Amino acid sequence: GLVSDMLKDYIDMASLDKQNFKIKAWSGKVSLSDLTLLPGALERLDLPISVIQGTVGSIQVKVPWKSLKSKPVKVTIQDVMLLVAPSLNWDDQAVLNRCTERIQTVIAAMDGQKPQAPAEEAAPAEEGAE
Repeated sequence: GLVSDMLKDYIDMASLDKQNFKIKAWSGKVSLSDLTLLPGALERLDLPISVIQGTVGSIQVKVPWKSLKSKPVKVTIQDVMLLVAPSLNWDDQAVLNRCTERIQTVIAAMDGQKPQAPAEEAAPAEEGAE
C-alpha cells in the first residue's frame, strides 16, 4: 500500500504487521510502532556513518483531510535508537561536490537561472617545472 511504499527504503517491512500498524483513514491518523530500520536507512543524508542496527519506537501521522490546503500534515517520530559505525564508503570530495552542486542549484533557482557546472580545480604545479 501507500504507507509501505513510502517506508520501504527506511523500515524493514518484516517488522510491520497488523499489531504495530493502525490506520484510521477518515480521521487522518496513522500509527506505527516498534519498527526496525534498514541498514541503509540514512545513506541519502550523506553522513560519515552507516547504520548497523536501528529501531523506531513510534511514528504518528496526522493528515487534516478537511483543511489540507491550510494546515500541515504532522509527523511525529519518537524513540529512535541507532547503532552506527564509521562509513567505509565515505568520500570527502564526493560529498563536497554534491553539496556544492546543491547550493548552486538553490542559488540558481533563486536567481531564475540554470546551475553552473562545478569548476575544476587546477592541478598543483610540480616542483622544478618551468
